Parts: sequence; structure tokens; C-alpha cells
Amino acid sequence: MNEGNICFTKATFTLMSSFVLPIVFPSPTATTSPP
Repeated sequence: MNEGNICFTKATFTLMSSFVLPIVFPSPTATTSPP
């Protein structure tokens, strides 16, 4: 159960990062995101 929670947490962290990071740290390569 521990390994499952770690895997779920890692997946959630990765998913959230993909949404939050571009907003908090807008990069020049993210041209698809609205200004």
C-alpha cells in the first residue's frame, strides 16, 4: 500500500507541476499558453 501511495503521489505531483509551473514560471517555449 505504501508503494501505491508513493506512485500516486508522484503521479499527482507531476500532473500538478505540468499545470502550475507554466503559470508560476512562464517560459518562452510555452507559446501555446495564453498571455
